[in-house]
Amino acid sequence: MSIKSEENFIKVFLEFVEVWIHQTVYLKNIYPRSIFMKKKKYRTPVMMSVQPWINEYIVKTLSSIEDYVRSSEPELRRIVLVLSEGDLAKEKVILELDLKSIMRNIAAVDEYLVQLELSFVSLILRLNQVLSDM
Repeated sequence: MSIKSEENFIKVFLEFVEVWIHQTVYLKNIYPRSIFMKKKKYRTPVMMSVQPWINEYIVKTLSSIEDYVRSSEPELRRIVLVLSEGDLAKEKVILELDLKSIMRNIAAVDEYLVQLELSFVSLILRLNQVLSDM
């Protein structure tokens, strides 16, 4: 994968993780729904926080993930979102993936990352369905 393709992949991947975090927090009613605004990502409506301190925390989390993804030979297999109340972990929402496989199999043949974005849309829609049913 070329450096430009890899940069695009990382950008799209981090955007997906950001949407996944916002959507999970919204669907699990962690914060009041009034702090979320409907936006379109991947031509799909999602709910994103407009609360600065929540967004700052998410940006810091994404920065840590980005640092790891950019490291040599990242072995990212899951991202765990821990939902807590005070010091007590109430629930974990796990995103399981094989970053190397995604980069090798999808991104390598999908120069504009269209298939990757469609896969992310599918995951977001599935997340909505699963968490709404709980």
